[in-house]
Amino acid sequence: MLAAFGVIFSLGLVAYELKQSRDTAAAELSMSLISERREIFLAALEPDALNSALDKLKTGKEWTDVERRNYYRYQDSFIGLYHQAFILWSTGLLASGEWEGTKKEIIRNFETIPRWREDYTSTKIDIGSDAFKLEMGALLAEAEARIKSKAD
Repeated sequence: MLAAFGVIFSLGLVAYELKQSRDTAAAELSMSLISERREIFLAALEPDALNSALDKLKTGKEWTDVERRNYYRYQDSFIGLYHQAFILWSTGLLASGEWEGTKKEIIRNFETIPRWREDYTSTKIDIGSDAFKLEMGALLAEAEARIKSKAD
């Protein structure tokens, strides 16, 4: 009887290890695709136009179309980083504290970058998996609540 329990227990451990391996492989594949997409965004950047946009952002001067496009590409590239962090966290490969810090950064971006709120609510931004979309929706709601409480 004890031997049978030992066999069943070891089979359970093997099944768990197989699940962990599958989850890790799926996370690696997703992260690879997200990285490639982010690299495409960043490869299209024109550094001079981005630097000019960043300088004008500090002074409040109006951007040219090229500066605006480059700044948006730069900002949108962060969505890929956040998605990667979410995948790592959801598969247990990223410490909870690290994900909590990332969530705070996302909320701060939703609060300070109006375009993020507008694009997210109008679905102009393709942000990946359904689970990540739900998480981003919750973070957007938190950011909007903070904005409202500051306005009151």
